Amino acid sequence: MARIPVLGRLYSREYLAVIVGFLLLGFETLLRCAIFFLPEPVIQWFHDRTISIFKAVVGLGGARSPDVDGDEAIRAQSIRVAVDFEELCGIYGYDWEEHIVQTNDGYLLTLHRIPRARGEERSPDSPRKPVVYIHHGLMMSSDVFLCTTTAERSVALRLADAGYDVWLGNNRGNKYSRKHISLAPHEPAFWNFGIDEYALYD
Repeated sequence: MARIPVLGRLYSREYLAVIVGFLLLGFETLLRCAIFFLPEPVIQWFHDRTISIFKAVVGLGGARSPDVDGDEAIRAQSIRVAVDFEELCGIYGYDWEEHIVQTNDGYLLTLHRIPRARGEERSPDSPRKPVVYIHHGLMMSSDVFLCTTTAERSVALRLADAGYDVWLGNNRGNKYSRKHISLAPHEPAFWNFGIDEYALYD
């Protein structure tokens, strides 16, 4: 049987999904209008009840860590406004270094280093430490390893305290690695990554 032009592009269950989707959108619009006219105390009451139900379901029982409102809250705010790796290290009191390496295809990548534990003195006579290299995931940077409200939750800082020489990489194109010896980030060729991203010059 021939399908009806335009209307025949979808199957019946797909039309049902479209209709249900529009109904849900209409319901959401009605809810938004109703909530817009609700007084603030009523909205706050619903908010508080929702939080209580969530805590009961996940087993928090309303208990909170004493640090959440104190030191952790202050650190969380500091992390939110920190602009770079230096400021994030400063929140926890760790020394850091920045190194630029060039790939074979001309990209200049930034590596961050945490060479010592917190409070450890720099000494030229200190023995060489084992090196640990950590790399972030897609659409991230080395900052992600320091965005925790305690140093104990940061794998990079814990490794530094455990006696490792910690290096953190950055993908080309993120905020620390947007340079090339001949290309600019606004040029399409800059984003045509080769296969030798991690082949560095000696």
